[in-house]
Amino acid sequence: LDDGLLSVYAVAAVSRSALVAAALRTLVARQRMHRDFALDRPARTVVVAGPGKRLEMALDGERVTFDLPLTIRICPGALKVVAPAASG
Repeated sequence: LDDGLLSVYAVAAVSRSALVAAALRTLVARQRMHRDFALDRPARTVVVAGPGKRLEMALDGERVTFDLPLTIRICPGALKVVAPAASG
């Protein structure tokens, strides 16, 4: 985020059981990037398109629906973080 870039990962087309296994590997930081992901690159803007007019997905654990095409864009510096001063 400090560089003004999104980290984009697209899951490879796999079976449901392989998808669950890939998710579990990612949770424990043991993903196989070349096998589990079809895309892994930084971007400032991502456009998601598909065969339908809408995309249903989970966002922060909530089910949401977006109209397609969906444009995801980073806004560098938009998030303000308040943290205690470093000690020592």
